[in-house]
Amino acid sequence: MDDINVRTLVWAGHLIRMEDERIPGTVLNGKFHNKRSVGRSRIRWEDVVQSDALQILEIRGWMKRHGNREKWRCLVSEVRA
Repeated sequence: MDDINVRTLVWAGHLIRMEDERIPGTVLNGKFHNKRSVGRSRIRWEDVVQSDALQILEIRGWMKRHGNREKWRCLVSEVRA
């Protein structure tokens, strides 16, 4: 597997457990009310992580599985091996 994609999943697990008061947690979990330009919508980082989780870990709903740090770590470690 591509190590960059696996590192993205590791970072995503870290970010999703982060408190909302910290800047990265605020950016990930925050809702911003900006209008998007007309045309195809831009791909969000969250969409990329979802795609990587589906392709690499073969799971859907990665945000629900992040809560248990040890299970998430095991999932990602199995892919690295």
